[in-house]
Amino acid sequence: LRLFQLQNWRSLSRLQHGRDLGPEAATAKLYWSEMSQRLHHTALRVLGDEAPLWRGATDNPGDGRWQRSWLYYRAASIFAGTSEIQRNIIGERTLGLPREPRPAT
Repeated sequence: LRLFQLQNWRSLSRLQHGRDLGPEAATAKLYWSEMSQRLHHTALRVLGDEAPLWRGATDNPGDGRWQRSWLYYRAASIFAGTSEIQRNIIGERTLGLPREPRPAT
């Protein structure tokens, strides 16, 4: 988490000085998306079968907070490009790998 925090500070500093974010932003986005999905998956497993229920549902021991949060972070992982797109950006711009061939039309 500390590395993630430092990387975010670097990105904010670059923006503050009018510079582009650079490919490290793709790394941060990929890490954040996958970490938050793992966190929510684990939380729902620990909380048990009733954890995904909405507030007010029969037998719901909680308030539906984790369920709403899980749905949000599933969608958030797509906001700035899927993990597959982020991996392509990292591979091409950071590692210098060749672009994937475009599919024939």
